[in-house]
Amino acid sequence: HMRWDRLCCFISGRIGGTASTTWFRSSGGSTACTIQTTIMNVTTANRFHFGEIFFSSVFRIPLILLFGTQLWHIAVYELIMFPIVLFHHANVGLPDWLDRFLRIFIVTPAMHKVHHSRIRPETDSNYTSLLSIWDRLFKSFRLREDPHGIDFGLEGYDGAGKQKLSGLIKTPFDK
Repeated sequence: HMRWDRLCCFISGRIGGTASTTWFRSSGGSTACTIQTTIMNVTTANRFHFGEIFFSSVFRIPLILLFGTQLWHIAVYELIMFPIVLFHHANVGLPDWLDRFLRIFIVTPAMHKVHHSRIRPETDSNYTSLLSIWDRLFKSFRLREDPHGIDFGLEGYDGAGKQKLSGLIKTPFDK
């Protein structure tokens, strides 16, 4: 049941990520709060806008009801996903061989950093948050030869005011 939930979240993120609205400024269904920051570390994983969480929940609740997902399925899924999301946002480097092996199955830091790039085609890639297969299947998988050279953030959101909590919260409502 949860694989369908993740697929639907991937698809909604892909649609949102390529939409021209500010609300869906970043890919993966996350708002610009996670993408506009110019530094990436484990705390970036927790910077989802309350609006994104609300709309994601509204989208997911019918799927949970439709597929009859039990509470314990959701709990196990979240227990697996949350550490992986923290891991791929962490400012860590893995040996190339280990990163290549892990990203066969899950999202790794080197893979996910590309999603936080300033370069729009890179931001519009690597939408998935758990299993890397979704990006491979939908041809949105992208790597950067040197992930350490990625410039994080969004153009026009570099000012100190945009990097503060108040700026992050206001971003989806900018015109």
